[in-house]
Amino acid sequence: MEQFSNGVKSHPVKMKKSELTVRFVLLLVLWAFVARAQEVPDTILVNGRIFTGAQARPYVDAIAIKGTRILAVGTNQEISSTAGPKTRRIDLAGHLVIPGINDAHVHFGADPIGTRVDFGGLAPTCAHVLDVLEQAARKMPTGTLISGAIGPEAFFDPACTPAALDRVAPGDAVVLDSWSPHAGILNLAAAKKFGVRTNDPPPLASWYGKDMKSKQWDGVVHQSVWIRIYEMLMSDRTHEDAKLRGFLEGEAKWGVTSITLMENYPEHRVEQLSVVDSPLRVRLVPFPSYQEFDRRRKPEYPPVPTQLLDRVTVTGEKWLLDSGPIERAGGMRQPYADDPTSSGQVDFPQGELRAILEESLRHDRPLLLHAVNDRTTEALLNQMEAPGGAKIWSQHRLRIEHGDG
Repeated sequence: MEQFSNGVKSHPVKMKKSELTVRFVLLLVLWAFVARAQEVPDTILVNGRIFTGAQARPYVDAIAIKGTRILAVGTNQEISSTAGPKTRRIDLAGHLVIPGINDAHVHFGADPIGTRVDFGGLAPTCAHVLDVLEQAARKMPTGTLISGAIGPEAFFDPACTPAALDRVAPGDAVVLDSWSPHAGILNLAAAKKFGVRTNDPPPLASWYGKDMKSKQWDGVVHQSVWIRIYEMLMSDRTHEDAKLRGFLEGEAKWGVTSITLMENYPEHRVEQLSVVDSPLRVRLVPFPSYQEFDRRRKPEYPPVPTQLLDRVTVTGEKWLLDSGPIERAGGMRQPYADDPTSSGQVDFPQGELRAILEESLRHDRPLLLHAVNDRTTEALLNQMEAPGGAKIWSQHRLRIEHGDG
């Protein structure tokens, strides 16, 4: 093609396609460099030890930040040169800077109602527990709710029974909760207070008896039915906002910038986070820890207020598939060494476990599954094979919590 200008005939320069491609790429690189160079950081941190996690250069002197993004890391001179007149400059004086830590498994709750007694440690004897309860009951009006945490020594002692609680604290509702906390011992007054159906068989994912084999109520409860009682026991929300604020501030002091909260009632926690207004990022995972008799509770996904959208999400779901070894409750393939008659329990029957997995796939919700012991983990892996095994689950995030084995 010929072009004419002012009567002068000119010929365009002819370039090969490969030369055009190279020039176009170079222009793109130059444009990206200029655009990046024009970004002025809000904050720079200099004169420190910045841990990058990169093998070739694990530590640098300085870092530039804009909003929630890291713009660059490098020497003090390199990073200082990116600063503008309004950039905040922080001299680290040699201190270490690391990426923010994620606290990946957090439970947070209110304070206990009634009178809480201290048995002096995690492993009190049954005799000591009964003595402390008797002394506390003498000081309290009849009808007081009295509770305290015990360990396996008192829990498995044949002398620690609901009848013994009635004897030392007649007329009072008494609850002994295992510090795990997956099991408890209640006298009849406490059962009535917390609405236990003492004439019914155990609800779904629940067990009665110290050996988990009782077919009817006997005052010793595990898992779902117990956690519902424990929630009601730990329900004094008088100082809960201040308690949560203090907890999040304490996390931040250790370098935690994001946490995962397992929540029975995420709607309440979202409302509370609106009040507390912490800068930490919070992932709320719905956790239907107790079941509605013969049916599973469904996870709840409340909306997050606009002012929290940059920090708070409600995603995934958590389920308890078993307890733990403290109460000889988690499902083991072999009997417990200190009780050859017991190998624990898997909370959900196989069909229910398969339904949990299929629902998570259908709704694309990442699963966090409390599976402590080997028989429970084996049951889980077997059911994961049904929808397609590794081929399917490699595309979906599934996490085993407390996989002690």
